[in-house]
Amino acid sequence: DRIFFAYQGNKQDSAEGIQKYRNRNLHLDESLVDKVSSLTERMQNAPSLSDFEQILLEHENLISSLLGVPSIKQTLFYDLPGQVKSLGAWGGDFCMLTWNDDLLLLPAYLKSKGIHTWFNFHDIVL
Repeated sequence: DRIFFAYQGNKQDSAEGIQKYRNRNLHLDESLVDKVSSLTERMQNAPSLSDFEQILLEHENLISSLLGVPSIKQTLFYDLPGQVKSLGAWGGDFCMLTWNDDLLLLPAYLKSKGIHTWFNFHDIVL
């Protein structure tokens, strides 16, 4: 009940995002791929919200560093009482966030960020 998906209204072209990544000429070694996969698996199996948030932060910082782009937490959600992760092409259409404040305050917070469409994890994930 503390995990949400929010539509930012900034539809990104995934193919363009991939091309930008490829243009950076990064060499991904197997250990980096393993690290990202491990973080994703740990996220799926996190025993608590705080563990989930820590893994989310690690994942977001790793991808931010790899792409050379500031994280969404650093730009739009700097004051979020929780953590946030970009989904899809980075900086694009959806993000996943956690909320550690009164749930009644979430709608006003998201609207202050220009976000008018969001879903609770339980509403869209089976």
